[in-house]
Amino acid sequence: MAARHSRKINSGSRGVVSSVGAGFISLDGQIHTPRSLVIPAMELIQILQGVATVLVALLAGSMLFFSFVMAPLIFIKLDIDVAGKFVRAVFPWYYLLILILAAVGALTLVAFAPLNAGLMALIAASTAYCRQYLMPRINEYRDRSRAGEAGTTEIFDKLHRRSEVLNGLQLLAVMAVLLHLAFVQFS
Repeated sequence: MAARHSRKINSGSRGVVSSVGAGFISLDGQIHTPRSLVIPAMELIQILQGVATVLVALLAGSMLFFSFVMAPLIFIKLDIDVAGKFVRAVFPWYYLLILILAAVGALTLVAFAPLNAGLMALIAASTAYCRQYLMPRINEYRDRSRAGEAGTTEIFDKLHRRSEVLNGLQLLAVMAVLLHLAFVQFS
């Protein structure tokens, strides 16, 4: 027979049999829950820490791989015009992946590591800014610069530098979160 975890509720009334999650409320007001379904808070924190570590590691790996392997290879191996078109096609997906991993990572961290959750939320927010605002402007000014419009090359360079700085800051933040998760035992 399965062990039961129970506690008394509303001891003044008789109660009715009613389902509550995976347990039930008996006529005497007891809530009965199978002990195997009760997850202690400490175990939940450990599960969340494991999930968060995997998400943050995936985020760091994705950012490092794209920044230091894919982007340079694209421009080394492909003609400059083809490389530019390819990068334009890839960047929205890159930013979407970063946004999702950072946002879900922030949600898993908020219960036990609020500072890390805040850093991940900042990564997600700055990625949304890059994807929705900065990237379209970079593309626009790149096109205008290639068409020979005066003053647009400087604007393109400024916007492109901003995206590089943001990407570098995001990478530093995600590495800080990953190192913190790897070396700190949360309780």
